[in-house]
Amino acid sequence: MRLLKIGLTGGIACGKSETLNYFKNTDWNTISADEIVKDLLANDQETITTIIAKFGDDALLKNSGSINRQYLASRIFNNAEDKIWLENLIHPKVNKHWTTAIKLAPEKQWIIEIPLLFEKNLESQFDFSVCIFAPYNIQVKRLLARGLTKSDAKARIASQLPLEAKLNKSDFSILNSGSHEFLRKQINQLKTHLSN
Repeated sequence: MRLLKIGLTGGIACGKSETLNYFKNTDWNTISADEIVKDLLANDQETITTIIAKFGDDALLKNSGSINRQYLASRIFNNAEDKIWLENLIHPKVNKHWTTAIKLAPEKQWIIEIPLLFEKNLESQFDFSVCIFAPYNIQVKRLLARGLTKSDAKARIASQLPLEAKLNKSDFSILNSGSHEFLRKQINQLKTHLSN
């Protein structure tokens, strides 16, 4: 199989993490931008200090010293300027992480999950882009199952680039609206196609 770098994106609650884990359990090296962000908000003191200076002490979890991600989400998904500010703080650090990882192991197959792949114009850094998508009602249902209210679920979906736009920009797409087996079958078909 030829060496490839794949950019994985999609809508919220569409199954990006599940897809990434499937690749991880085969012969691919994987990185999740979401996991890098979680680590930065929990452990990177520079990031934590900068966010507290912006949003105040309510953004800090007193027991752990990490960022209160639930509070932060409530702020940025209701304020476009705050969302842009946070993205400008976080994403350069995220990008440095995965670009460094690829440089250190260029002989590996890589798939990098980046929710804002197209919003940040990163697709040119990959050989191909893959978009995971699901119908709107299923996205909402999955977010409700995570404990969000319907209004919060709709706000988070609306804050992202529309799925139709992501699909139009992607080289490949995978529908995640059914069973795990249905998803795995599509991923295997994609991997077979990429190996040719």
